[in-house]
Amino acid sequence: MAIILPIMEQTIQNIKELGLEDALSAPIVRGDIETLKKHISLIKKDKKFLNVYRILSEYLIASALYQKRSKIKRILR
Repeated sequence: MAIILPIMEQTIQNIKELGLEDALSAPIVRGDIETLKKHISLIKKDKKFLNVYRILSEYLIASALYQKRSKIKRILR
């Protein structure tokens, strides 16, 4: 809980301030490989939590890519 609560709190604050689309700031969205490795090393012993982390990360990858494509398409119009 000590690891995940601050992340959740910051995410909620980002959504309030920036809106959902611009609030995505996960290491995956930023391409922050070192933070991603750190997260995995901290949670790898808990297989259920690791699976949730992986599923949410896959969602973020798809969402971030979709948003970037949408923004690029709007710019190109």
